[in-house]
Amino acid sequence: MARPPHRRARPARRSVLRRLSRRRDRPPATGPVRGLLLVCPGVTIAPASRTLPDPHPSTAPTGWLDAAPADLHPHLDTALGHRTPGVVATVLAALNSGGPGDDAFQHDLRTGPGYALPDETADTVFDGPVSVLTGRQDGIVGYADQFHAMRRYPHGTFSVIDEAGHYLPYEQPALLRAHTHHWLRRTRD
Repeated sequence: MARPPHRRARPARRSVLRRLSRRRDRPPATGPVRGLLLVCPGVTIAPASRTLPDPHPSTAPTGWLDAAPADLHPHLDTALGHRTPGVVATVLAALNSGGPGDDAFQHDLRTGPGYALPDETADTVFDGPVSVLTGRQDGIVGYADQFHAMRRYPHGTFSVIDEAGHYLPYEQPALLRAHTHHWLRRTRD
């Protein structure tokens, strides 16, 4: 019997997702969240309240920012710890793939009364495996506030990666991969 036109077959991707969710090598979930992998997280939301590292002397090669638009130079100078033209090109490609930002929305969000998260100073404990990766030269969110937040994660691992800033996944991809594999093993134990 043919299906009525208003009752089309479900897309094939649904069955693929269903099969993937039933994989035998994946342990059953014990709750909604088994673990947390936090990469350069902002745990202190208001920028003026963040503990940031001292500015580091530039050890970058001459012209490392030449490929970046001039209006991004201050941001990249603050955000990047691994300062090479290759890293800049990778970060620019990632930024450009997301499309233009909404500056008006960002301004309203940051200046509104609800910008700080209500649990920012709470002592809520997460008992699962946690890995927090931060960049030593991250001038956007820093690394010290994240270390102080580790009291909430009794099974947490904290790492500060040198020669990395706020774009750690693009600056030190091999280290991110190694830490992620370690964290995944811990979530399956």
